[in-house]
Amino acid sequence: IGVATPATVGGFTLAPGHSYQFKLTDAGALSIQDTTGRNLATVPMPARIEPADGGATLLAGRRYRGALEIIAAPGAPGKLTVVNDVGLEDYLKGVLPAEMVTGWPTHALQAQAVAARTYAAANMGRRAALGFDLYPTVSDQVYKGQDSECVDTSAAVDSTRGEAMTYQGSLINALFFSSSGGATDDAKAVWDIDLPYIKSVKDPDGSPNAAWKTNLSKDQVTAGLTKLGVDVGTPTKITITAHTPGGRARWLSVTGTKGTETVDAAKFRLAIGLKSTMFQINRTRDGWQLDGSGYGHGLGMSQWGAHNRAAAGQAYQDILKTYYTGIEIGGGTPPANAQ
Repeated sequence: IGVATPATVGGFTLAPGHSYQFKLTDAGALSIQDTTGRNLATVPMPARIEPADGGATLLAGRRYRGALEIIAAPGAPGKLTVVNDVGLEDYLKGVLPAEMVTGWPTHALQAQAVAARTYAAANMGRRAALGFDLYPTVSDQVYKGQDSECVDTSAAVDSTRGEAMTYQGSLINALFFSSSGGATDDAKAVWDIDLPYIKSVKDPDGSPNAAWKTNLSKDQVTAGLTKLGVDVGTPTKITITAHTPGGRARWLSVTGTKGTETVDAAKFRLAIGLKSTMFQINRTRDGWQLDGSGYGHGLGMSQWGAHNRAAAGQAYQDILKTYYTGIEIGGGTPPANAQ
């Protein structure tokens, strides 16, 4: 960890231009060390690195706005978790260029800003048991800090400041994904969760993943099924037994030398590493070929769809109301900080 401006942690001052290591002591305190492992100070836990004058902190060489909190990792004795405590609007400036492409139409970026803000606000505290609010990955939203910020994506955040989506007065879980393959989908049908504002919408794709192919060997299928706790022996047959309203595979029947099992296609996709569940399956000599469309889970806003709609002249408000049924877009003061 480093700092761009002087910062304090437990009364010890971290200086710019230096790298520091942090280790948990047997007594549960925090040892601050130089890169040779020499102890410079020992401070109580949890510890907070607070940069002076709004400066940035550096974690693994990447700059982050706000403070860093160092906590004992829940459920992982001897391990530490580093949490970036940052204002929501500054957090979004590190999300947008990681989730959408700089240079895309302004209204696509603005739609992404409102969706990302809504998702963050609605999911504050979701990971509280782990000591933070949101993962900086696709498990929540990709977040890469200050180094990733771009002029146009930051402008999209600023121009929509405080705007979020609600359904019947409550913040929505504003899911989004890369590309639809021709239609988004119904949350109830794909994940069996009741999100009445996420319904199937026709959505011309036009993305690099509008059509894709991949081949799966028997070993790959077996490995994926093992991750799901499914054992059919050596797989011999895979068929799609049910589809979603948007045309995605919902349930698979997998037959092997030990029998037949029904498998959730969305879980199969993640276990195997497929781009989407919008695919057809064809048997090959050594396994199966999948002919697919789209990238992602298919729920909520398609980012490529937002791009195409913005390029055709749609305003971000209209784009959002296309993908999130029956929502309202309003201002208000969002939560102050995200972690």
